[in-house]
Amino acid sequence: MRKYEKQVARGVEFLDQSIPDWRERLKWDELDMSSGCDCVGGQLKGFFRDFIQLLPNQVKKSKYDTATFMGFDVDVWLKGSYDYGLLRKEWLRHRPMSGKAKRSQ
Repeated sequence: MRKYEKQVARGVEFLDQSIPDWRERLKWDELDMSSGCDCVGGQLKGFFRDFIQLLPNQVKKSKYDTATFMGFDVDVWLKGSYDYGLLRKEWLRHRPMSGKAKRSQ
């Protein structure tokens, strides 16, 4: 199993239910999971910290912990370009097969 497979699967399920057109709205070529604006949540809501307010309370600690649980961020203790790259790679597995999408906020 890939490192972020389960977490991203949870995030994909959440987005499929709450923002059905999320795949078409992302600029996949610009996806940068270390950026508050160009990560999945940032592209969908304008900025990551605004996006995480949409998340359900899956984890008791905080919305940031829920974001990690759902594959929208890496663990605060493991942050580094390598983990962000792995997380990005996992999200790219859910990229639509046809064409480039446009971001809308």
